[in-house]
Parts: sequence; structure tokens; C-alpha cells
Amino acid sequence: MEKQKHKNKRQQKHYYLEFALIIILILIVVVIVLALLGPAVGEIHSNLAPQLNLGAGN
Repeated sequence: MEKQKHKNKRQQKHYYLEFALIIILILIVVVIVLALLGPAVGEIHSNLAPQLNLGAGN
């Protein structure tokens, strides 16, 4: 019984480690995508805002 508890704890730790690594990988991908697309999104917003009357002071 004690071996089974130890094995379950090891599996649980392995699960948490795997989950943390997946989250870190997703965060890295999101940061890279935002770094690459950030200027393009800003430019689109700058072009659309005047057309939609979405500026401060309107």
C-alpha cells in the first residue's frame, strides 16, 4: 500500500511538472506572436480609429 501511495505522489508531481511546462511553452508562443504582430495591430488600429470616430477628444 505504501508503494502505491509513493507511486501516486510521483505521478502527481510528474503531472504538475508537465502542466507547468505546457503553460510556459504557451506563454513563450504568445509573447513571440505578440512581438511579431504588435506593430501590425497598432497600425491597423491607427488606421481604423479615425474612420470609426474612436479617438480621444471626439
